[in-house]
Amino acid sequence: MTFFAVAAGLAAAVAAALLLGLRARLGNRLQGPAGVAAAAIPVIAAAVYLVIGNPAFLDPDVSLNRGETLLRLLEEQAEAQPDSPAALMNLAQAFDEAGRPADAAPLWKRAAALEGDGRADALAHAAQSLILAADGVVTADAAALIADTLAIEPGHVPARFYAGLTELQGGQPADALATWTALLADLPPDAEFRPMVESGVREAAAQADVPSPLPDAAQPVPDDVQIRAMVDGLAARLADNPDDLEGWKRLGRSRRVLDQYDLSHEAYMRAVALAPQDAEALAGAAEALTLASDDPAEPPAEAIALFRRVLDLDPDHALALYIIGEEAVRRDDLETARTLLGRLLQRLPAGEPMHATIAARLEAIRPE
Repeated sequence: MTFFAVAAGLAAAVAAALLLGLRARLGNRLQGPAGVAAAAIPVIAAAVYLVIGNPAFLDPDVSLNRGETLLRLLEEQAEAQPDSPAALMNLAQAFDEAGRPADAAPLWKRAAALEGDGRADALAHAAQSLILAADGVVTADAAALIADTLAIEPGHVPARFYAGLTELQGGQPADALATWTALLADLPPDAEFRPMVESGVREAAAQADVPSPLPDAAQPVPDDVQIRAMVDGLAARLADNPDDLEGWKRLGRSRRVLDQYDLSHEAYMRAVALAPQDAEALAGAAEALTLASDDPAEPPAEAIALFRRVLDLDPDHALALYIIGEEAVRRDDLETARTLLGRLLQRLPAGEPMHATIAARLEAIRPE
């Protein structure tokens, strides 16, 4: 299969890179202490962890795709805050996650017109949505957005990738080869989307009828069935070696990524049984329970209890601070909520959208 034929797949893969660069964003509508509703925890928790840099827990691919309820919530936020880049990007990202890139693209464009330092990211994401909506074809509008992105930020990685795709689809494989080879040289060896760029380099070289600067491709990426088989294999090995603490935590993370939340919780609890003071295992078990619940905005009592244990071990644990802080709001214990959310705010970089979101929450529950 040629690279051109799998362009849609490559475009989808680079979404992960954009998500990591853009962060998940949530611009909550706050209406005073009595009306501070718990936002969709998976969304904001993903944002917290992307900002803090802890990949062991929630990730956007799992957390943002939570169905029509979340979409309605984000649509209400965007309608209430039509000039808020964060609210627009939240909804756009949710549309992308729901497989509705045609609906996402105009929202990214509106956000780009309002955004300051993040304008290049929003433009690149708008281009990506248009490409996904066109089944991997770089449309004229998408190409223009890519050019605008690079004019603002010449080193923008996703835009550079799409620039190469534009050249390849435009019958300029030699130019695409040069673009992607230069991009590859700037990527760290462990970049998650490096294999995608390498595939582009090989295909561009083949179309340009020149030797590829890269060796033959490695083994293909495992498909979903193979991935599940590997995870089941890990579970089978742990059955024979039940004292493998790190193995149980690895199984918990793997089950979570596969949306197997009950099995993820079970694996993490096996780790907790081996190491009751392991904050990662406790938080993983609590997260799995939260994601498996009917309403993740209000985690079940067992999850709350686990998150409290996490805070006892790690008073600065970002996810636990947020969830227990919101639980305190629901109990009308605003003093505790202010303490916990204030501690979380101190951990968030001042320039991140999540910093402004948590600051707004604190403002909404301040003493009258």
